[in-house]
Amino acid sequence: MRFCDCDAKLDIIPADGEYSFHCPRCEKTTIGTDEGTLISHSERTNISYDTMIAIVADDPTIQIIDIPCVYCKNKYMAVMIVGDAQVTGVCLKCNKRQDIVIPEDIDDPSILWNTKPSVVDYTTKTKKPTKKVTVVGSHDEMLTIIMEPDMLFRKWLEASRAQIIDSKYKKILSDDFMNNQNKYLDTGKFYDPNNGIVSEYLVGIDHISKYLWYQYRPPPQDVDVIPKLEHTYKLKITHPSTSKHKNTMTIFEDSLIRRYYGIRGKAVTIISLSDNIERIYYNGSDSDVITIKQITKNIGTQINKYIWKQMTKSHPDLIVIDMRDPKDTSRLIIDSFIPAYPIFITKDVIVLTLILFRQINGIDPLATKRKQIIQSIINRTSYVLGAMITTDSYSPVDITPDAKYHRSGISSLSDGIYTNGKVLPVYPQDTHFVSPCDHGWLTTGTKATLLTAIEIIKPTKILECGSWYGLSASFIKKYAPDAHLTCIDYFKNNANYDIDMDELSPSDKLFQQHLRLETFHRNIAIQISKNKKLDDKRYSGTDISVDDIGVTTIQMSILDGLELLSDHDFDMVYIDCEKKTKPLISLLKTIRKMCPGAIIVGDDYRYGSVKKAINLLMKGAFHGSAIVVNDESYIISPEKSMKISMVDIHTRKLQECVAPPKVTELIQLIDEKKYHVAIETISDPLHYILPDEIGTNVLNVISKKTKLTDDKWDKIMGDTDSWTQPVINPAKLTPFDYQTHHITFE
Repeated sequence: MRFCDCDAKLDIIPADGEYSFHCPRCEKTTIGTDEGTLISHSERTNISYDTMIAIVADDPTIQIIDIPCVYCKNKYMAVMIVGDAQVTGVCLKCNKRQDIVIPEDIDDPSILWNTKPSVVDYTTKTKKPTKKVTVVGSHDEMLTIIMEPDMLFRKWLEASRAQIIDSKYKKILSDDFMNNQNKYLDTGKFYDPNNGIVSEYLVGIDHISKYLWYQYRPPPQDVDVIPKLEHTYKLKITHPSTSKHKNTMTIFEDSLIRRYYGIRGKAVTIISLSDNIERIYYNGSDSDVITIKQITKNIGTQINKYIWKQMTKSHPDLIVIDMRDPKDTSRLIIDSFIPAYPIFITKDVIVLTLILFRQINGIDPLATKRKQIIQSIINRTSYVLGAMITTDSYSPVDITPDAKYHRSGISSLSDGIYTNGKVLPVYPQDTHFVSPCDHGWLTTGTKATLLTAIEIIKPTKILECGSWYGLSASFIKKYAPDAHLTCIDYFKNNANYDIDMDELSPSDKLFQQHLRLETFHRNIAIQISKNKKLDDKRYSGTDISVDDIGVTTIQMSILDGLELLSDHDFDMVYIDCEKKTKPLISLLKTIRKMCPGAIIVGDDYRYGSVKKAINLLMKGAFHGSAIVVNDESYIISPEKSMKISMVDIHTRKLQECVAPPKVTELIQLIDEKKYHVAIETISDPLHYILPDEIGTNVLNVISKKTKLTDDKWDKIMGDTDSWTQPVINPAKLTPFDYQTHHITFE
């Protein structure tokens, strides 16, 4: 299938070894030498983007590459795979055909369209190339593309464009890619496609996986080199819901283990029954801060009390619980990497982080013996986190998931709602090793509506129903830094997954890679840490209180969370969790009864079900209240004394303030029907990645207007459109993903 400049499909008519390409729309006809020649009538330097995608999607034998044309130096060429050693290229500007010959000693033909090689004149080159790729033109003009042999594979890996390969060729490329990966493994290296670097291969953490493309995530900025690992590790899925689906368990056990790679714990607390400091050797460095605490009686309670103090002061990166017999003098080496799940080194030694210890609510206070301590952590971990990391030395077998973990434990040392183990305040230092994630749904209009409510009522207590990764919570804390924010969401751990999976999809790269609670705490901590008062306390060693932090998470359903908070009052409530009419009406009534004087800000008003719920309430239970609608968000005030006109004007003014500069330009381009220019203004079209600050309203318009957003989006982006606009690429796909994941385009 071929397309004209006017985007119409060309009729292909064979005649005496040549092909006539006729456009039924503009009546132009061009002669080509073979059916694989791509016709371009104009002298443009680029092909229209919708035509480019159509070519890739509808004709898998054609790819777009950025090797310069021999004749006109145009950046883009279309190439057609002819064989293992040759491809045919056609310039998208001058239409001249060029044969690209690949020598036998180059392993992978796909290198040609996944790199930007420098082109050097054959007669003037000063260095003999170790490998050559000769581009032959019809005038016998010869050029040589020089590529160092050690850089061939890396150039492919570090390609700047996410090329889309047809499934039948992708299978070949995937196998070749894996062969090259194995060569790197033999040298102790592994390629991290998310971060674009080749890093050290860790035995037991890195392993050959069917879902190799999925395993990796970019490490935070404070990444550090980990010493050689002492133990070999594997992941054990334990959550009752996930355990019902054997295939899901297999997939997760093969893929979820590699987290926080390259992050080494530098502050370590060792809790032991012995005062022998030589029993544990931490595989770190001389600069690490290692604290050893001996506990001899009331073990469970004493461990909880000691770690509870650590929560507000030192915030260790790692906690080592050593329950070996005090008479045991053998030396045990602990690896220094920070894990996403508790590590059971032996039947008596556990390594975990402070945020993990807090999530499982510490240890059952009734546990007084060594075996009881370990068993309590096993049972709580299996239910709350759903997974644990084991070694070749030990893998727990006797597991009884503890669904009542939240009733007693470290939370018993607190008061108020914090006596419930599902209620956790955010402590910034607990998640400094977690990669932030900026995914979420918060339009410019909703930002303006939230900011309006904050500026009008100056709230001191805010409730958020539905938090995801903390995008809206961070925005609220930015403009209401002194208010206490309480966030209700399931924050369900990734290993708790009650679905029978066939395989991992591209969207799982986002929705399964980022741990829900840890990522929320990390995202909100970034905003909280900008409070100078908090920094002063942290670095002076002063205790940090819940009030200093000002954000609390509740891991429950919205209704259960509201029941827990039934005795609390809030000045402002933000709802982003329910779209169905009847449940939303019930939720709003519950909130109004609990907080009669609160201003309610809601999202998703563009949905008919939400509009219906609000309209019914305003005529019934909320009669006498005032409402202001701004795009897809709304404000409900309990009193009509709130001047609607003032709020409306104020909201629109604020919307202009928070709107990014590009929005105005984009809207103008859309009004002028310059859709392709609008897309080009936003980002590289082959990446499908847009800046987060661009409002969803603009994306919606582009999605509806441009020809790019037909059924091809589903083919390109998998099922991610069910989560957000597929044009945003929420799964953060890389060239690596396209090569190794079988995304079909037929």
